[in-house]
Amino acid sequence: MDSVITPGPGGWITTDQAAQLCGVAPVTVRNWVLRGYVSPGGERVKLPVAGRYKRRLLLDPVDVARAEHATARRARRIAA
Repeated sequence: MDSVITPGPGGWITTDQAAQLCGVAPVTVRNWVLRGYVSPGGERVKLPVAGRYKRRLLLDPVDVARAEHATARRARRIAA
C-alpha cells in the first residue's frame, strides 16, 4: 500500500515528501534547490523554498511538479 502524503500548513511539503512524489532520492530534490535544474526553455532554474520548519525545507508542490516535469525525460524516468 502506498503511503499518503499530507501537506502541512500552507499546502507545503518537505523534501522527503517531494522526493517520494517524484520517485527520486531526497538528495535530488535538495540539488534542485541548491544547484537548480534546466528548464524546457534551456535556462537554469532553482527550485524555490516556500518556507522552513526547524531544519526542514518546505516546498510548494506545484514548483516540485515543474521541476519533475523538466527533468524526467533527461533523467530517463519516463519512456521516450
